[in-house]
Amino acid sequence: MRTKHRSFQLEETYLGAFILQGWFGGLVTGFVYVIVIASFGKPDLYEAIVVLIYLSIFGSLLGVVKSTIMWGAYRLTKIQTRAVTRVVLTSLCTGLFALAIGLYLGGAKTNELVVWVSIFVVGGLPTAILVGSSIKPWELFTFGSIATRWNRSGSRNVLATLATLPLRFISLAGMAFWILYVVCEGRRNSWSSNTLLLSLIPVAYLLFSVYLTFRSPQKIVLFVIALLANIPLGIIVFFRYVNNPAAYWLSDAPPYTGAICMAFLTAWIVCLVGRLSVRIDHVVLPVGHRCLGSRFMEWQEHHA
Repeated sequence: MRTKHRSFQLEETYLGAFILQGWFGGLVTGFVYVIVIASFGKPDLYEAIVVLIYLSIFGSLLGVVKSTIMWGAYRLTKIQTRAVTRVVLTSLCTGLFALAIGLYLGGAKTNELVVWVSIFVVGGLPTAILVGSSIKPWELFTFGSIATRWNRSGSRNVLATLATLPLRFISLAGMAFWILYVVCEGRRNSWSSNTLLLSLIPVAYLLFSVYLTFRSPQKIVLFVIALLANIPLGIIVFFRYVNNPAAYWLSDAPPYTGAICMAFLTAWIVCLVGRLSVRIDHVVLPVGHRCLGSRFMEWQEHHA
């Protein structure tokens, strides 16, 4: 009997779970390919977004096909391999498949074949890692948890769950596009190391926002953290776009900057309303703690 829970062990054995994991891994693969392409070239941000859309669609389709094949192999063999073994076997099959395609096309040199196979293997890693693991992409649509005194408590309230989704998805999308923007503009304009370091601040804010939609501290702490984290956005919106609306169109900042800040502030407010309005049920102590308490009460009554 397995006593430890490991996220990347083969936990999900249903075809639907494999397909969703392959689809999500394909999306990650498309994003990784775009970042690699932008890192070696100097594409425009708009061009990179168009390529991202195409590669995400193509990668998700390949991920679904790959996950279906992996599920079929599991159903035939009934072998539940460990994470490392699964990734190695899947990467080996992907590399052999890429090598066969390269040799079939013909005319490729040895160095070109190595690059070709390496691209396929690296691009297939997200799917190889995710498919068959206990990582559930559908949990992107769940409420998450709020810390209580003894443990973490979730919610099955539909409205509370929907209230957390805008902040979660706008933060995930914003983090992806911001990383793509930094890679593209940094290459085109030769950003200094200080500028690149400053670009990590929005990434930290977005990553922090995503994390809090899944695992939040206690309600009071969450409110204080949300207030402190969004004060800079509130200052930007008020002084640049609310206090002086004419400067909105005349400033050097892009006109959509205010809309982005307002979108995040609105998403944070909706998320806070959903989180703070959730009723936290009384937490029942684990069985081991309850037995210990019962023994202590019995001992106290016996020696009274």
